[in-house]
Amino acid sequence: MKPTILATLLTLSHTITAISVVGTAEGFATGVTGGGTATPQYPKDITELTSWLTDATPRVIVLDKTFDYTTSEGTVTGTACANWGTGAKCQRILQDSCGSATAETVTYYKAAKTPIKVGSNKTILGVGSKGVIKGKGLSFAGKNVIVQNIQVSDLNHKYVWGGDALSFAGADLIWIDHVTVCQFPLPNSLL
Repeated sequence: MKPTILATLLTLSHTITAISVVGTAEGFATGVTGGGTATPQYPKDITELTSWLTDATPRVIVLDKTFDYTTSEGTVTGTACANWGTGAKCQRILQDSCGSATAETVTYYKAAKTPIKVGSNKTILGVGSKGVIKGKGLSFAGKNVIVQNIQVSDLNHKYVWGGDALSFAGADLIWIDHVTVCQFPLPNSLL
C-alpha cells in the first residue's frame, strides 16, 4: 500500500472514531468549554504534544498512547535527605541541606521536575486506558481547560519534590475528570 494512502486511512480512522467530552462540569468548573469545537488532534510524539499543550490555539488533544517524557531531559545528580530512614522503601527529600538527617547523593530524572505549562482553551482526552503521560506532570495557570480520562505517572516517586502530577497557580475554569495519577503505570485490569 502506498504511504500516502496509508496516512490517509490512519487520519480517516481517527476522524471516524467519535471522541468527545463525557458529562458536564459542576461547581467551580461550570461553564468550562476547553478547546470547544476544535477538530480533535492526535499528537504523534512528545514534541508535538508539548507544543500543542503550551500554545495559544484552542485545541482538542486526544491521547491514544503513552507519551514517555521520563528520559527526555536527562538526569540530575543532587542531594536527597533521608528524614524517614535509609531503608529501600523510605522516600527521600530532594533539597540542598539536610540538617541532622542523613544526606545522600542521588540521580533522578529532570523531566518530572518541570511540568508542561498547559495553555488556556484546551481539552485533553484519553482514549480508553491508552492516554498516558509518563515522566512529566501538567501545570495549569491559564483558564478554560478540560482534562478527562488520562493517566499521569512515574514522576520520581522515590523523592519528595521529585515532580507533581498536576499543579495549579492562578488557574480558572479547570475541569479534571477521571484522571489517574500514580507512581507507575497501572495494569489495564485496574483502569
